[in-house]
Amino acid sequence: MLSAAHAPSRRLWLFSPKADLLFVLAPFFTGYAFLYAHYSLGVASLTLYWFWSVTANGPHLFATLTRTLFNAADRRQYRKFILISFSLFFVGPAALLISHWTHQIAIYEAYWVFQLVWAYYHVSRQHYGFLSLYQKRFGAISPTQKRMDWGLVHLSFAIIFAIWYCEAKAPTYTALRSSLTYAFIFMGISFAANEIFKHLRGIQISWTQIVYFVGAISLPALIVFRPTGQPLGDMYLLNVVVTYPHNIQYLAIVWFYHQGKPISPYKNQFAKYLSFGLIAGALFFYSLWFLSGRTVPFSLGTWAEANSRIAGVRLGDLFALFLQGIIFQHYYLDQKIWKLRHQPGIADALKIAA
Repeated sequence: MLSAAHAPSRRLWLFSPKADLLFVLAPFFTGYAFLYAHYSLGVASLTLYWFWSVTANGPHLFATLTRTLFNAADRRQYRKFILISFSLFFVGPAALLISHWTHQIAIYEAYWVFQLVWAYYHVSRQHYGFLSLYQKRFGAISPTQKRMDWGLVHLSFAIIFAIWYCEAKAPTYTALRSSLTYAFIFMGISFAANEIFKHLRGIQISWTQIVYFVGAISLPALIVFRPTGQPLGDMYLLNVVVTYPHNIQYLAIVWFYHQGKPISPYKNQFAKYLSFGLIAGALFFYSLWFLSGRTVPFSLGTWAEANSRIAGVRLGDLFALFLQGIIFQHYYLDQKIWKLRHQPGIADALKIAA
C-alpha cells in the first residue's frame, strides 16, 4: 500500500523518489510493452484495447468521480462544472441523430474526429501539467519560458497526431506527411535547445523532467515511425499505447490528493480505491460494449433491443453514445479541478508549491 507520507525528500521529485519512479516515470514502459506485444508477439490491438479499458482506463475515469460527484466538499466546490458536464452526455446522440436526419455523414464523422482530438489533447495536457510541476520544483520561470514549454509539449503531440491521422485517413498525402515529419524533428531539436537555453540562463533543469518528456512523446512517435514493413497502428493501439501511462499517472495523483486531505474516504485505503475503480470501470465498459454489440473477452453478448430503431437510428448506438458521455464528462471536469494556481487547496494536498 502507498504511504500517506509522500512529501518529497529532494527538489528532484514531485512526491518521493519511490513514488515518482513507480507511478510517474515507470508507467511509460507499459506503452513500450504494448508495442512489443502487438508488433513482436502478434497480440491483436482489440485485445490490448480490452485489457487497457478494464485495468486502467475505467479506474482512472472513476478517480475523477472521487474528486467530484463522490466527494461532498468537492461536489459543492465544483457544483456548476458538474452540472454543465452532464450536458455532454447528449453530444454523441445529437451528432448521430442530426447526421441521420440531414443525410450528412460528415456531421457524425466530425463528431468522431472531435472526440479523438479531445482525448489526445486530454493526454497531452496532463503531460504538460506534470512537466510544469517538475519545473516548479526548481523555482519560478518567466512567463515567456512557460509559454515556450507549453508550445513545445502541445505542438509536438499535435504534430505526431497529425502524422498518424494523415497516414490513417489520407495515405496518399505523402508530401504533407513529410512536412509534418520535418516539423516533428524541428520540435525535438527545439526541445533540446530550450533545455540548453534554460541551463545557460541559470534555470535549473532535472533529468526527471527530461526523461518524462522523452517517455511521453516517444510512445506516439514509435507508432508513427515504426519499423519498416510494419502496418500503421490503428486507433485501438494508439489509444492503448498513449493512454495507459496517462491512466496510471492520473490514478496516482488523485490517490496522493486524497492522502493529503484531512478527511477522505480513501485515506490510507489504497485497496479500496483501486478495487472500486476496477469494478466501476468494468461495469462502465461492459455496459458500453453490451449496448454497442462489440465482441470482447468475457462478452455479455448484445442487448436484445440494440437493433431496434428510434427516430431512424439504432437504439444500441444511441444509448452507447449517451453512455460515452461519461468520458466527455471526465475530460471536461479534469480541465476544471486541477488548476493549482487558482485552487491552493490542491497544491497543499499534493504537497506541491503552487
